[in-house]
Amino acid sequence: MKKHIIPTIICICLILLVFACKKDGETEPEITPNPTPESCGDLIIGGKTYETVKIGDQCWMAENLDYYVGSGSWEIPFPELEDYGMLYNFSNAKLGAPVGWHLPTLDDWLELAQFISDQHGGYEIAHEDYEWLNVGGHLKATTGWPSDFWAGTDDYNFAVYPAGNRHYDLSTGDDSYDPRGMFAFYWTSTQEADGRVRMIMFEYNTDSFITTWLEEVRLVGDGYSVRYVKD
Repeated sequence: MKKHIIPTIICICLILLVFACKKDGETEPEITPNPTPESCGDLIIGGKTYETVKIGDQCWMAENLDYYVGSGSWEIPFPELEDYGMLYNFSNAKLGAPVGWHLPTLDDWLELAQFISDQHGGYEIAHEDYEWLNVGGHLKATTGWPSDFWAGTDDYNFAVYPAGNRHYDLSTGDDSYDPRGMFAFYWTSTQEADGRVRMIMFEYNTDSFITTWLEEVRLVGDGYSVRYVKD
């Protein structure tokens, strides 16, 4: 019996020694459980009522804008995608905001990403600070993406659907609707001196939250989805 007891005691001591020798700061990051998403109250735009959601200190539309602002507002050419909202050029994306709300800046979007990252112990930022790994998966809808594997968990009731985009061909004057089910593109209001505007992109085959540039020539002819955030 003693032959079995002594090795057991030695193993227990070694385990305790390993834990005791851990340095400060080497412990696993504390993960805060997802808060139950709360509404900020209904938002009415053009006679339609939109759901809202509070995420951190921000209040966001929980649905894509679906209101004809003017020329430069385009319906998605597939009736079964009516829940995906409409697509807008840059001017209409800004003009459609109701009083007390605004087209989010890049910093507004990054605050959202930072909050979600912090909630989950801190996510890596890759590719020169424009791609937040894993953040997008918490915002993508649980349906509408090409497969369940690439759908999101929608932990914050943000429900990003892959609405695609309207693309205007400068060389031919033709326009086309780029692939539904594959991407979601959102405007920011952040514009550089050279005219470029920052965009937010969610792809079908990744859970990343990506910021990218849109050239100035695309601001009038191309159409993207819109969300507003409360002032």
